[in-house]
Amino acid sequence: MKGQFGEEKEWYFEREILPQTNDHCLIIPNVLMDASQPYLPVANTSNSPRIIRKGEILGYLQDPEATFDKPSGEEQYKEFKARAEAYSSIIAEQAGWEMENTKAAEPGEATHKDDAQQSECDAALVVIFIYE
Repeated sequence: MKGQFGEEKEWYFEREILPQTNDHCLIIPNVLMDASQPYLPVANTSNSPRIIRKGEILGYLQDPEATFDKPSGEEQYKEFKARAEAYSSIIAEQAGWEMENTKAAEPGEATHKDDAQQSECDAALVVIFIYE
């Protein structure tokens, strides 16, 4: 992917659904990407290949500093963290993971039935906070 990134930092790509023919589409999830490694996952819902040509616009990058909520103080930080911990618990419960405690999971904090589940759990329970 090429583009005018302006500066070498992380950028946010908001999810996009690009309609194609016969009720099929290309789906791009929400992505945080580094300008030095601009890769964008794209899912093709059809059975036939779809070529994305140079110059084709898939969506627009946004500055995460301007896009994501930031806590305005310690009280709001605690509120954001509590909400993140609640989401982590819901995800862990629905995925069948056993949590050692109720605080937001850091990579490697959940208990696992096997090692293959470790990396999946680590990726699913990441919570992002942006501070000034």
